[in-house]
Amino acid sequence: PARIYTLVDAVRRALPPAVPLSVKLRLGWDTMDAIDETTELAAAAGASWITIHGRTRAQGYRPPAYWRPIGAVRRRLSLPIVANGDIWSLDDFHRCRDLSGCAHFMLGRGALADPTLPRQIAAALGKALPPSRPWSWAQRMQRLVALAGSRPTRPTFWPGRLKQWAKMAQLTLPAGAYDAITRLADAEAIVATVARMEEAAGAPKDAGDERASRRRRSVLPPLRSNPASAPF
Repeated sequence: PARIYTLVDAVRRALPPAVPLSVKLRLGWDTMDAIDETTELAAAAGASWITIHGRTRAQGYRPPAYWRPIGAVRRRLSLPIVANGDIWSLDDFHRCRDLSGCAHFMLGRGALADPTLPRQIAAALGKALPPSRPWSWAQRMQRLVALAGSRPTRPTFWPGRLKQWAKMAQLTLPAGAYDAITRLADAEAIVATVARMEEAAGAPKDAGDERASRRRRSVLPPLRSNPASAPF
C-alpha cells in the first residue's frame, strides 16, 4: 500500500495544479483489509477523486461486486468517491447507489453491453439530457468500423472486436444475432447480418431499451480489462 502514496504523489507533482488527478483502485489484492489504508494514502497524496471497483484483484471479474465497502470509504473521506463494478442495468445502479450511498458512478462493460444505460442512469440522477439520437446496433457497429478504417490492423482484428462486443450485448441484440455472426470473417458482413436481423425483428432504434435492463446478465462474458469512463 505504501507505494500508492509514492505513485500518486509523483503524478500529482508532475501535473499543473489546475489539472485534477483521479485514482482508480480495487477493494484490495486478495482481501479487502487494506482498502482504508490505500484510499487514505491516495487522498493524502493529492487525488482529486477516487474510483473504487467493488472487487479484489484476486476476484478478477467474478461476481459479485461489493458496493457496501465503497460506501464505508465514502463516509470516511471528504473527497468524491466513485462506485464501479457490475452496474449492468438500471436496477443494478439503484442497488449500487443504495448500498454505497455514492453520488458518482463509473460504467465499464455495462455501457458496452447496453449503450443506452448511461442515459438511463443520467435520467435517474435527474441530469438534463439532449434528445436521444435513434441508433440501431448495426449503426453502432458500422460507426466503429468507419472510425477504425484508417488504422492499419490485421484482417481479423475488427471482426474479432465486433464479435466480442456482440457477445457482451446478447441481451440487447436480436435473438440469435451473436450465433449468426460467429463464423463471419468480414466486418461489413457482420454489420449487414445484424442489420438484417434487426429489421426482421423490428428492433427499436435505441429507445432506452428498458427491457434489457430488467433481464439477468448471466450470458455476459468478462473482459481482460475494464474500460474507463468519466466519473462526473
